Amino acid sequence: MSPFSKQLQQLRKSYGLRQKELANAVGCEPCYISQMERDTKGPPTAEFVKRIIDALSLSQEEQDKLQIAIDASQRKLIAPAGCNEDVYWLLRDLRLNLKDLMPMQICLIREIIGTKNNQELNDRFLCNAGHVYQQENGIYG
Repeated sequence: MSPFSKQLQQLRKSYGLRQKELANAVGCEPCYISQMERDTKGPPTAEFVKRIIDALSLSQEEQDKLQIAIDASQRKLIAPAGCNEDVYWLLRDLRLNLKDLMPMQICLIREIIGTKNNQELNDRFLCNAGHVYQQENGIYG
């Protein structure tokens, strides 16, 4: 379940609505609400999100949480022009292995990404054209 799917379902339930009732309030078919909650449809358009916000009279805090969940639920990632070549290799590796990542691997990746400008990590691992190797041992991975 994506963060958006989870957030939408939590909002709907916190307002005591069934999928059909929310669908009527925003002007769509109940199956569309169901598909979004089951994550078989990606996040909706900005216009549709506005309809959800208006229909539920969401507080600013609820709107902010919904927008963050929508951002986190984007299925496409586009590398910015001018990226280092290693970024492309990283994205490829993630794309190929995404479904098989274990929770601990995800946690470690997120922790490493959060350690910007960490000289210890930079000194320990060097990247070159998608091949990560450990400097001390000369082992290629």
